[in-house]
Amino acid sequence: MVETRLNDAEREAILCDLGLTVIRFSNHCVFNSLEEVLSKIKGHLL
Repeated sequence: MVETRLNDAEREAILCDLGLTVIRFSNHCVFNSLEEVLSKIKGHLL
């Protein structure tokens, strides 16, 4: 699990260096609050 977090952090740092923003959602949120997740994504795009 620690290795996965490190890989996630490394990927996120690379994406941030490219000017991209990483937003994360738990599976629970995606499956149970999809409209809220989509709204948050839309908010980051505008």
